[in-house]
Amino acid sequence: MNLKYKEREDTNMIRVLFEPKNMSIKDIYKKQRREGLFNIGYHFIILPNGEVAEGVPFYAYADYRLSHVRDSVYCLLVGVDNKDHITDGQRKALQQVHVLHKLPVFFGDNDNV
Repeated sequence: MNLKYKEREDTNMIRVLFEPKNMSIKDIYKKQRREGLFNIGYHFIILPNGEVAEGVPFYAYADYRLSHVRDSVYCLLVGVDNKDHITDGQRKALQQVHVLHKLPVFFGDNDNV
């Protein structure tokens, strides 16, 4: 299947969300397909060991249900429920994403960042 993605005009930040369950990339993909998405709705998925998997292309909109798809890159941290429980591997991987793309990092999807 050759998917076409809507492209963001501006990219202002990386927004970090959490998946408390320790799920595999395949499990996340299946879950999002059941919810009606054609692909994983995040740009990056970071597993507890620090492994980074890519979801939708960097330039594309993320999951349409997220609040800031027009201007944000979304990163999902798996196996943690908040920023106080991020593993060392996830912290290092998130720092690498931040440095590579030169974007500020915010935790959550609300307007009060």
